[in-house]
Amino acid sequence: MMVAMLLAQASDPLSGGAGWFGAGLLGLVLCWLLLVHLPAKDKLILTIIESRDNALKEQRNQHSETIKKLGESINSTVERVTEHCKDELDEIATKFGVSIDKMEEAMTRVLTRYLGK
Repeated sequence: MMVAMLLAQASDPLSGGAGWFGAGLLGLVLCWLLLVHLPAKDKLILTIIESRDNALKEQRNQHSETIKKLGESINSTVERVTEHCKDELDEIATKFGVSIDKMEEAMTRVLTRYLGK
């Protein structure tokens, strides 16, 4: 009886009492995890990170090109609007100048008629 009790206490808690076979199987699984599964998982993670970095780099390049094109478009639009406003102001100034000249002529005629100059 004593011998059975000693053998029961001596069983391996990791292998669940399966003896050397259980411990060997556990060692095999742990070895597979350490030498095969985890390195493959690391390679997969690195591949995912690299593809994400490449996608972000491409997205940044596209964004900067879009911003550059937008800036050029805005500049050309502002130049056209400025040119149009300048033309309008010149036209208005010319019309005012003509109107002022006509008013001056009319005033001169009225004053010469009444003052006799």
